[in-house]
Amino acid sequence: MTPIDKDILLRVAHWTENNKRKIVSKIREMAETEENYLVFIKELDRIESQRRRARCLGAQATLTLADWFATLDYFDWRCAYCRKKPFQVLFHFTPLPEGGTTRENCIPVCYSCRSSRNHEDTLVRDYIARMKMQTEACQVDKSTPGIA
Repeated sequence: MTPIDKDILLRVAHWTENNKRKIVSKIREMAETEENYLVFIKELDRIESQRRRARCLGAQATLTLADWFATLDYFDWRCAYCRKKPFQVLFHFTPLPEGGTTRENCIPVCYSCRSSRNHEDTLVRDYIARMKMQTEACQVDKSTPGIA
């Protein structure tokens, strides 16, 4: 995936978040290529199904498609653990329902790493910790009243 394609996908993700009506013809046009469109739709379906699953379990479901694309970009669209294989699934670092489908709990992994029980990786733990700090900082900013 080229940097231009990544930028296009992120731009389309932001557009769909701001425009609740997901108009297929507009998304296809903005994606510019059929390959980008198919990647976009696949990841949109993945995020929406994981958010539905989290809500059914009573967990947080705040992960956006733009958040997911940013996470994929951070890990270069590869498995967060082995970094060799392309990612295949969205993995909840802390299992549902405790962790939720949130920016600070979802990472891309391959099937073999998902199956292994050894998830002691410094890069992944640092990423999760940084996302948690950013989320907490955003929550504090929203709760702090503005100064007039």
